[in-house]
Amino acid sequence: MSKSMKGVLFPGSETCVVEEFEVPSPRHGEVLIEMRASGMCGSDLEYLYKTPRELRGQPVNGVAADPRTITGHEPAGVVVALGEGVRHLKVGDRVAVYHINGCGFCQQCRSGWQITCTSVHKTYGFDRDGGNADYLVADERDCVTLPENVSFEEGAFIACGAGTGFSATKRLAVSGLDDYVVFGAGPVGLSAALFGKFMGARVLVVDVNDTRLELAKQIGVARTINPTRQSVLDEVMSFTNSAGASAAVDATANPKARSTMLDCAKTWGRVAFVGEGHTATFDISQQIIHKQLTVLGSWVYSTQMMMELIDLVSRHSIPLGKLLVTDRWQLDDAPEAYRRFSAGETAGKGVFMHA
Repeated sequence: MSKSMKGVLFPGSETCVVEEFEVPSPRHGEVLIEMRASGMCGSDLEYLYKTPRELRGQPVNGVAADPRTITGHEPAGVVVALGEGVRHLKVGDRVAVYHINGCGFCQQCRSGWQITCTSVHKTYGFDRDGGNADYLVADERDCVTLPENVSFEEGAFIACGAGTGFSATKRLAVSGLDDYVVFGAGPVGLSAALFGKFMGARVLVVDVNDTRLELAKQIGVARTINPTRQSVLDEVMSFTNSAGASAAVDATANPKARSTMLDCAKTWGRVAFVGEGHTATFDISQQIIHKQLTVLGSWVYSTQMMMELIDLVSRHSIPLGKLLVTDRWQLDDAPEAYRRFSAGETAGKGVFMHA
């Protein structure tokens, strides 16, 4: 094993650099993972990549991340070394890493929701080194094993983006009884659309990017809607015989889209907010109370859901990677990859392939 490795940093102000680092050693309860795939996520852009250089390391949007922390919170790879006290994993295991490291003992952590840990909240790629590198040290309890028929790129995608779309769809209890409207055809929204269709719903996808809408069509959704050319509300009402959608999710964080989602929901409908950041103004009485809506905030997912989704993709051979992973890069390509990602020039999921 080499003593040095490459890793990707975000100095700020929409810059990205690849530097050399010493390969870390796993401590008690940790494993060393040789990376095979690492996903690119919109959170990287909003919280790290686009942050002005002079503000990196200071609290921005509630996040203060050291600019010397290796980026990437969607890691998947092979275990190559074990720290003391590792009891379940072994060298050679294929794993994806749940990207939040909690205390492990509070009620939230014990239920698998490290994302809402009440004590410790460290995120790979933000507060501790992440997967945009040749090697990663991770806590054994944050690792989920991958079956042979789930690719590393799919494992990386599930580690955040696809898992987030699945969680919202599951929590909305989407089924074949539903007309399900997905606002935003980025990787999270497309995942929600894919799993909604798998669960039997008629799925409609809304986005201003025609390339992403074409990708939604390849999934086989029932209708795509571009709000720059069509009235979203009119299209949804036409499709649902003026009833409205029984389920909807917003993965855009766009204030107008959020409000439109509420308008498109039918009486007694269910909606979920997934897109992070920004604000929105609602007519609470008309848009929510009088329509008897169930409104969810859906923040990522739990380790149990991650295990469930990996098993689902494996058992049903869901072509998550074939359908939604559209851009593959090497680590040395990171500056160009993030430039294109930030400019909206990528369609589906982008991943770094390490071997």
